[in-house]
Amino acid sequence: MLGTQKQSDTINDCEKNTKKGFRHKINDKKRSFVLCFFVVLLAFSTTACSTFERFSDTLKDQADEDTIKIGILEPMSGEDAEAAKAEIIGIELAHEAYPEVSGKKVELIYADHRSEISYVETAAKELIDQGVVLAIGSYGNSYSLAAGSVFKEAEIPIIGATCNNPLVTVGNPYYFRVSIVDSFQGTMAAKYVYNDLDKETAIVMKASGDDYGTALSQHFSDKMTAMTGEKDAVSMTLEYKKGAINFGDQIKQLKSAGNYPVYLPCSPEDAAMILKQARRAGLENVFIGTERWYQDSLLEESGTYAEGIVFTTFSDIEASLSENSAKFFEAYEEKYGEEEPKSAVVLGYDAYLLAIDALARLEYSQTFAKETENTTEAAVKIPKLDSLRDALAATKEFKGATGSLSFGESGDPIKPVVFMTVQNGEFQYKYTATPEWGS
Repeated sequence: MLGTQKQSDTINDCEKNTKKGFRHKINDKKRSFVLCFFVVLLAFSTTACSTFERFSDTLKDQADEDTIKIGILEPMSGEDAEAAKAEIIGIELAHEAYPEVSGKKVELIYADHRSEISYVETAAKELIDQGVVLAIGSYGNSYSLAAGSVFKEAEIPIIGATCNNPLVTVGNPYYFRVSIVDSFQGTMAAKYVYNDLDKETAIVMKASGDDYGTALSQHFSDKMTAMTGEKDAVSMTLEYKKGAINFGDQIKQLKSAGNYPVYLPCSPEDAAMILKQARRAGLENVFIGTERWYQDSLLEESGTYAEGIVFTTFSDIEASLSENSAKFFEAYEEKYGEEEPKSAVVLGYDAYLLAIDALARLEYSQTFAKETENTTEAAVKIPKLDSLRDALAATKEFKGATGSLSFGESGDPIKPVVFMTVQNGEFQYKYTATPEWGS
């Protein structure tokens, strides 16, 4: 409003002076002088307006110095809106708990890509145009892949909450994530078989043509081979048609193979059907699954046949992974009641916390560097961070709600994996496996 009024006053002054000049008679000799005067005056008016606009922008920039903008790239409408809501709940819950960083207010800027892959780049550019220093998102691996190049080109980091496709971070130094990649679950499942079950042989069962199951199975098999030194550590790989009803042939082969652990990375629907038929056939194999099994539908469909199963996941209320874990669950219960939060909620929470942590470390690093510019000995106490991307990449043992998180050479996290089981018809926390570097 102030800018508009001053510009209007300046223009009105120009008009008054111009009209006043032309009310007087002028002869031919003076005409050129007046014309020149008018041109100069008009130029001054334009310059004055431009000067004010620049001054107004400067004031705006100064105001923005007290605000840090974090972008939220999600499908807030369309077919994936409901699924993405869990991530957003977690992000907003964390923002309520930590609305500031280094004395500056954090503002969340939202961009809805409408669950349309063709609109992701547009939505991502909207965030960049609004001056975000970092973004969080998106739900859905395909959307994350589409957004990656935009943020890479703008050199603005983005943190994925639940995207777990390995390709999201490959070749993109600006994409990070808090979720465990699919391959890592397979690796940790193999370590469970070898270290906890004390077995050097296992069986893989997966849906044919399923990229998810294929990727996890491959990493499970590779890790089993690496740990045992035996190329046939996975003695059998059984495939079935996704959504099948009859698993008679696979059950017969499992019976003949022996009582070895079965790695089964599949949907809860397929798992329930396989468990029922396997147990009815008298099989006592330990079936090991993934975070997809952490659904009430698995218990409802399989009933007592789910007893003793084991699966990997990201977090559980009984795991008590860190102080932030307890803080998250307390905040969630206070706002949403006793209903157990989805994994996506706590991952969204951690994505925001990770952003805040990196921003704080960057601010501290730069402040420390200025204060110790001429003190070589003091300056080596902390690493010099030149950008927010560097701060994220340098993350080591960050204590999030889902446990300790570190980044290696890529934007994929090295973090604990929670193992769950089923006892007396209920999901039960088993233990937390903390990986070592390079594991």
